[in-house]
Amino acid sequence: MKAVRESTNLDPGRRPDWRWRRVLHLIDAPRPRRCSVHDDDCYIRKAREIALRLENANDLDIRDMEFSEPGALMAIRIHQNRKRNRRIIGCLQARLLAGQPFEEIANLLSMPPSAVEWYEALFFHVKDYLMHRDWIINAVLMPPLKRFMKKLRSGASTLAGPLEEDPSVFCWAYFGGPGVVDAVLHGVLHDMPSTTEKLNARFGRQFAFSVRHRALQAIFHYEINERTLKPLLTLNQHLMALAKKATTGRLPLRGRGQIRAPGHVEHRTQSISHRETARCRLARRASR
Repeated sequence: MKAVRESTNLDPGRRPDWRWRRVLHLIDAPRPRRCSVHDDDCYIRKAREIALRLENANDLDIRDMEFSEPGALMAIRIHQNRKRNRRIIGCLQARLLAGQPFEEIANLLSMPPSAVEWYEALFFHVKDYLMHRDWIINAVLMPPLKRFMKKLRSGASTLAGPLEEDPSVFCWAYFGGPGVVDAVLHGVLHDMPSTTEKLNARFGRQFAFSVRHRALQAIFHYEINERTLKPLLTLNQHLMALAKKATTGRLPLRGRGQIRAPGHVEHRTQSISHRETARCRLARRASR
């Protein structure tokens, strides 16, 4: 009953792959269940048919499905081989969260638009719900972030891997849209210069962008506890000081209770008043 309940359009507990879960619910039984006329749409009915045919399909049957249902078959194969297709799946999901059209995504990934449509319908149904921000955060963005944080704590994963394997990329893609997804997905700026004279400046911009991008990636997974709270507050205070300098032209005076950075050494300098400066100038003139 849960699989049937998740097929409703408005359900805060719905998962992005609710259609494929419904298909598995129908076929994973001693006797495969039939589709419901009221609860199962054309995607579920066709996916159930293809999944049953794939269980005992020979080469001739697979070639026939490649000709009759190329998009659905490709989407199911991508999902079934998801460990090998992690990069393709990462690009697909990030671009779908950014709201890019199926045709544009298919052109970038060199695959038929019907395969993108079938993958979105069966395994990552977010296109119709991008305006439901809380559901996107709770059901789509948070679960992979929690799994990734668990891997980081256990040492099974690191932040040095490919960018598309980091779930924070999906957050930047969703909140940034199509204009951001290319940069965060591959970590490369696309403003390539037309002349070699501008190449050094282009390399400098790329280096600065890569450093900031990786820093954002790291701070996104920054764990807050008793050991990291004070450095985090110190960093925030330094950023506030730099922001004030950018607006006023000078750094704020350090207060008595201001938090100092770890390992900070205070250098005391003797301040000279305006009168002492004037006396020094008069002494120089007299000596001349």
